[in-house]
Amino acid sequence: MKTLERTEHGLWACHTTVEKFDHVPSDLGLNQDDWDQFVLNHQIKPYDVVEVEENLLVTSGLTLLMALLIGGGGTAFNNANAYCGVGDSATAAAIGQTDLQAASNKVRAAMVATYPQQAAGAITWRSDFTAANFVWNEWAVFNAAAAGTMLNRKVESLGTKASGTWTLTVTVTIT
Repeated sequence: MKTLERTEHGLWACHTTVEKFDHVPSDLGLNQDDWDQFVLNHQIKPYDVVEVEENLLVTSGLTLLMALLIGGGGTAFNNANAYCGVGDSATAAAIGQTDLQAASNKVRAAMVATYPQQAAGAITWRSDFTAANFVWNEWAVFNAAAAGTMLNRKVESLGTKASGTWTLTVTVTIT
């Protein structure tokens, strides 16, 4: 009897965008919700946009995803808990890492009001950073403001933030 070999592959694809704005919401007399609406309605335009592909799904993130999938418990990466984090470390991404590698220059920012969003096999997280004025060499998605679980990590220079607001958008598609 002949046995058919079958393999199945899943693809974790990540697209990250950083929109760089000269202003912070308070400069324009806006609260965070109004700022987000101005940006979404293209009433405020970024002075620069950086787009990057790929990142690394880390072991802790995969383990939590599997637990959540079977109802095994854990903290979801939802609006109440999710944070995008940035840091200045250029240490290579490794599957066993559980946090950004920056010693001190690292910041996590909460989700924009309507994020994360889920559609057609993709999940998008978005955070606005008015602080985090340093070189952005690494970023990740977390399920807590501190500690918690890191889902993924990417190392690539996005520029040096000196002022204004930078919006980090991370979209993960699983196919």
